[in-house]
Amino acid sequence: MIEVAGGIPVPVPLLEDNNFSFDPAAFDRLINERTKLIILNSPSNPTGGVMPLEDLEHIAQAAAYHGFWIISDEVYSRLDFDGKGVPSITALPGMLERTIIVDGFSKTYAMTGWRLGYGIMPESLAQRVELLLTHSIGCTATFTQFAGIQALAADQEMVSNMVEDYKQ
Repeated sequence: MIEVAGGIPVPVPLLEDNNFSFDPAAFDRLINERTKLIILNSPSNPTGGVMPLEDLEHIAQAAAYHGFWIISDEVYSRLDFDGKGVPSITALPGMLERTIIVDGFSKTYAMTGWRLGYGIMPESLAQRVELLLTHSIGCTATFTQFAGIQALAADQEMVSNMVEDYKQ
């Protein structure tokens, strides 16, 4: 989608010799006046690494300075294996207004393959995204939508129980 929109994806490598962790200096070297958007994935797949608040603060400062947006993929955010919680960049000052959260039901509610997700963003942007999605994806199956409603209405303790099962 980045290339379709005329952009050039520039990955920030998470190297094994740095424990697959974010390197602020490497990030800073890749940011320039053409940077429009950063995609975060925390917890990340496949390592499960969670970006610490200090790294999110670094990215937030860069976003404010350079004026770019963030897409924060938080689909694994409720699968918290150490009980410390997963910080979201949207909790930082000024970031809710320049962040799109993407999330879904597949990981949290074990609905893998059902393709039910959502985005949280400023309303003005949501109207534009709706136009894009209308012409780029099909509709979500009715049974999947009803399953999502049931998942949200259910006792959310099932999520922590599932995490405990995964630990074993």
